Amino acid sequence: MPDQLPDPIIRVVKESGNVKIHTFISPEAFLSIATHIIESENMLVIIDGQFIVLYAMQFRAYADSLGKPINRLYLSHGHPDHFFGVGAAFSDIAIYALPETISFLEQYGETFRASRAAVFGPFVAEKVVIPTHAVKAGIEYIDGVKYEMCVCMLIPKLNFIYHSNFLN
Repeated sequence: MPDQLPDPIIRVVKESGNVKIHTFISPEAFLSIATHIIESENMLVIIDGQFIVLYAMQFRAYADSLGKPINRLYLSHGHPDHFFGVGAAFSDIAIYALPETISFLEQYGETFRASRAAVFGPFVAEKVVIPTHAVKAGIEYIDGVKYEMCVCMLIPKLNFIYHSNFLN
C-alpha cells in the first residue's frame, strides 16, 4: 500500500459548550467517506470507521490525538465504506449497531471483505469486526451528553429521507 495518499479533510464542524463534533472526510478519489467523532468533556464517541485502511488508521490517530478514551463506535449501517475500517483501526473498541446491521455483517461481512480485498489488496482491512452491542431506539446519556437514538426512512428513488424518533 502506498505510504502517501491525498490528505483527508478534518474539521470541527459543530461546537456547543464542552461538546464538539469532528468530521474526517477521505479524499474524493477515495469516495469522500465521512466519519465523525463526538467529543465530550471526558470521552469520545466514534461514528463509522472509514473504507480504506490508511484512512481508518489516520482517523484513529486523529481520535487518539484528542487525548480522551474512546467510549464506543456506532456503526451506522452495513455498507463496506462504513465498516471496513473498523477492522483495521477500531477492533479494540466496543462497537454498537442496529440488530439488522449486526446480522448482515455476520452473514455477509467477510464475503464483502474478501471480494474487495481480491481487487484492492492492502487498501482493505484484513478482518471484519462484528458489533457486539445492539442499538435500540430511545434516549441514552454518555458522559452527560444526551443521545436520542432514532430511525429514519430512506426512499432512494425519490431522494427522500424521513427522520423520526421512535421512543416509548
